[in-house]
Amino acid sequence: MNRHMRRRKRCRFCGDLFWPDRRIGKKQYTCSKPECQRKRHNHNCKELRKKKPTAERERRLVERLHRGKEDIKSSEPREALQWDVARDSIGVETLVVVEEIVRLVRSGLRDEIKTELTVFKAKIIQQFPFKWRDSIDRRPVPS
Repeated sequence: MNRHMRRRKRCRFCGDLFWPDRRIGKKQYTCSKPECQRKRHNHNCKELRKKKPTAERERRLVERLHRGKEDIKSSEPREALQWDVARDSIGVETLVVVEEIVRLVRSGLRDEIKTELTVFKAKIIQQFPFKWRDSIDRRPVPS
């Protein structure tokens, strides 16, 4: 018998024999019938809920926090969340701490970006020196 030949497998849900997909091979345990696929999906969801019992609640909370705010492209990152939903979910004290951390991180990043930008400008000027035409015409002299 050819070692590359596939073997038929028995569906875990209906018990019928089926040919597994070559790409999935040994991992496939369900035939392609819609009812078996639905049972497989439900089984996998159940297993996921056992492993991560709070995942669905977390997903719904994140969805509520961002509801209606997806299109905001503001320079103010705090506008991207619905803070009233966050307050109701985690409480006022925790929310104040989170807001303060966000403010400190944003402030630190802003200062760091300014510093890096200054250093970057200095490096560019060192690498590409040029002479001005005169004090009025500030365009560089072509090389």
